[in-house]
This record gives sequence, structure tokens and C-alpha cells, in this order.
Amino acid sequence: MSRRAGDKTAFVSLPEANCELLTSKRAQVAILLLFALAVRLGALLSSSCDFQTDYDAYLRIAGNLAQTGVYGFEDSAGEVSPTAFRPPLYPWLLSWGAWLAGLAGHAGELGHAGSRVSIPLWYIAGMHLALGLGTVYLAWSIGCALRLRWAFGVAIAVAVDPLLLRASQLVMTETLAAFLVMGVWRWWLYVWGAQASGEKPSSARFFGWQQALVAGMAGLLLGGSILARPTAAPWAVLCAVAVWLQGWSRYGRPAWRDAILLCLGVLLCVAPWMARNWLQLGKPIWATSHGGYTLLLANNPPLYRHFAQHGPSRNWDAEEFHRRWSQRSDSSRWEPTDEEYWTEALDENREQIGHEQGHGRAIEAEAEIDPLLDDQEAYAAAQATIRRNPAMFGKSCLYRLGWFWALWPNQGGIASQVIIGGWYGVIVLCALWGSLRLLRLPPGMQRWEWVVPLALLLSLSLVHAVYWSNMRMRAPAMGCVYMLAVYGVGGIRRNPDKKSVLPLGSTD
Repeated sequence: MSRRAGDKTAFVSLPEANCELLTSKRAQVAILLLFALAVRLGALLSSSCDFQTDYDAYLRIAGNLAQTGVYGFEDSAGEVSPTAFRPPLYPWLLSWGAWLAGLAGHAGELGHAGSRVSIPLWYIAGMHLALGLGTVYLAWSIGCALRLRWAFGVAIAVAVDPLLLRASQLVMTETLAAFLVMGVWRWWLYVWGAQASGEKPSSARFFGWQQALVAGMAGLLLGGSILARPTAAPWAVLCAVAVWLQGWSRYGRPAWRDAILLCLGVLLCVAPWMARNWLQLGKPIWATSHGGYTLLLANNPPLYRHFAQHGPSRNWDAEEFHRRWSQRSDSSRWEPTDEEYWTEALDENREQIGHEQGHGRAIEAEAEIDPLLDDQEAYAAAQATIRRNPAMFGKSCLYRLGWFWALWPNQGGIASQVIIGGWYGVIVLCALWGSLRLLRLPPGMQRWEWVVPLALLLSLSLVHAVYWSNMRMRAPAMGCVYMLAVYGVGGIRRNPDKKSVLPLGSTD
């Protein structure tokens, strides 16, 4: 570029501009993280924070793992037996809290009635806080890489999202899963982010072992998502298929190579869990031994009767289902696959057991119940219900899809329902508009950067249309929803020198 010899400012204007841009971004990150820290700390310190209730037995498993090295449940005699009832990543992370508490020289403030080791409150809060801040930062980074006009707004929305805030107050996997989703998307943009100007993707810079490393790392992140929440498995499959179909061979590398490397990364992450289950349980379970129960919870005669009487109402009292399922080992006349099993008289003495199972606190407490056979029985009972009522199954899939995308919670005060419902109503409408804008892009424009969120939203919607569903199940994907919403309203920043879109996949 030619410049006048007398123009002294020409040699310093560009570096100064870069420094100002860098300083501006650092200031944005600092303000953003301080804001997210204040919001998330407020949620963790509020009275609604409940780390003492072990809803899904994660603390119980983590305590047993820390004490005995066995990922499992203890029986009445205190003997811990291996299980695959819950995905392993979150309890494994929790178990480190007991080790850190031991280094600190004190026991934790939190325990479970059956577990031998307590996981300290400060560790759970700190882990959730770190994951939450990481999710917010990654949302901002992705927004910058996509050249979103309001990338800062995306991160703010993620910081204050009602579902993510509530998830951070509970000992559940959504906080971890949301972080991993953002991590997968950010790495995807780094490796395969295409340039709108037609330049090579970032992955075209890598060859040999570098190629294997960056593509395999994407697979490892997807594999970690599966170990946090197995519902991420269809998402990983869609991502691998998308890599294969994209046709990166025009950039000098065949697309199938990246797809295979990604699949190998997923397998490398999930294989140890499968091998462990094969050795200790006799079956190479890649997900959990809990899938049958979640399918049956979504497809059982009491729920179908509720749908027939009340339509898609979410105010279903699951007490009858839990009580009947708790008696599966006592019924001598009927099996759970029989319709009569779900209509015969109940044993009132088993009411309390059913209530506890309904909250997921002690589902595998009885050592005599084989978890694998129990899972198979639940699958069989759910499939029998579906075969007897195919029309209701189809209708119930639509109902559960509505539950998954519900705008307001069906519990709590009217004020909170109105506020949350209004918030999500606006966000979902904007996200739908953003999706339409993506579909309307000219054929030459790149949609590659949006494969990850669209594949996740599609896969989660399909899975939870069949399996158990509620608002909480979509919490890991809320960052994707906000990104689509901001894209729909604000679009992307344009190159000041051109009317074309700036290259994607960069935060420069």
C-alpha cells in the first residue's frame, strides 16, 4: 500500500488501532466476568440454592468413589457395588472435592445419608462458579468469532439465564454440560470455521499430526459431553456426518479424514467408560443403565391417561407411576409389560418407597435388584406401552416437545412465571427469526459455523420428544438459543471497506 512520505501518522495509526481494539476487548472481558461473577455468586448464596439434596444420587456416587475407588452404590451392609446408573464425568469431578477437603485438613459440610465421604459445599459452589464463568466467556468468544453485532449481549444473556442460574444451584449436570457445549462450538470454529470470503478454513493450516490433534480434540470434547449427558450422543453423530458431507476436499484434504478423526476422538473419550462397564458389569454400556427408566417415565399408562384427560398439561402427578414401578418385584400375577399391571390395586405400604423413587434419591438402594435387568425391564415396559397406544405415543411426542420448549415453569409464583415466560417468549421468537435468516443466506454464503448449535437443538428436541422432557433438559443448549436470537435481531458486523461479511472463525 502506497503512502505519502510526509504522512508520519500513517506508520503508527494501524498499531495504535490494534492496541485500542485489544484494550477494548480486555475491558469487555473484565466487565463481563465481573458481572457474571456477581450474578452467579448471588444465585449460589441465595436461599434457593440447594446443594444438600442429592436428587439424582451424584453426591452419593461421588462419595463412594472418593472413599472406595468404586463408582457405585452401597447396600445395607455398606458394601459398594459398581453401577452405570449415572454418567461418570460429573460425579468424578465431584469426587475430587473430598480429596481437596482432605488436603485442607477438614471434612466437608455436606454429605449423603448413605455415602461414606462428604463433598464440601465450597467445592461444589466453586466448581459451578468456574464452569458458569467459563460458559459466559466462551459465549462472548463465539459471538466475536461469528462477528455478531452484539456479542457482549449474548454473554450477558447467558450469565442471567433463568435455567442456567437454577441449574447452578443444584447438584446436577446441566452446568457442566452447558460449558462443554460452548467449548465444542468454540473449538469447532477454530478448526473448521470457514471464511465467508471463500478462504480456507482454519483446519487447512494443519497437516499430519497437527491435523489428527485438532480434529481429535473436537471429538474428545464431544465425548466429554456424552460422559456428562448421554443425550449428546446424537449430537456427536450429526456433527460427524456434517464434517463428512461438507466436502473439505476442495481445500486439499478429504472430508472423510476429519470425520474419522473426530469419531476416534469421541471413541477415545468414551471407550474407558465402556471398558469399565464391560469388565465390572458384563456389558459395554456407553451411556447409562438409566435409559429405560427415563423412556418409561415418558411412556407409561398413568401418563398416557393424564394426556387423554388433560392434554399437554404439565401438572401431572407422577406419584401413581412411582408407586406402581416400586412394586415391580412384588407382583406375582402381572409384569410391567402387561396393561393389567398398571391398573391393579396398589399396595399402600409401598407408598413411601415410590415417593422416594420419584425424586431419584434411592432408586438402586436394594442390592437384590440387578440394574441391567431392571433397565431392560423398563425398556420393555415402555415399548409395550407404545405398541398398545401408537396414536397416543405420537401425540405424546408433540406434548413432550412442548414441555421441552415451554416458556415458563409450571411451579413457583405467578410473578416469576410471567417474567420468565416473557423473557423466553422474546428470546425464542428472535431465535426463530435468526434461524430463518440463516436459511435465507445466499448459496455462496457459509453456514458451517452454525452446524454445532443447529445440530444440538435438533438432536435434543428429537430425543426429548421420546424420552422424559421438561424445561430443564434444554439448559445446556441455551447459549445456542441466545446466539441465534442475537444473530436474528442484530446480524453480524460488516467490513468497513466492503459490503460483504467479515471472515468468520476469528476474534481478531
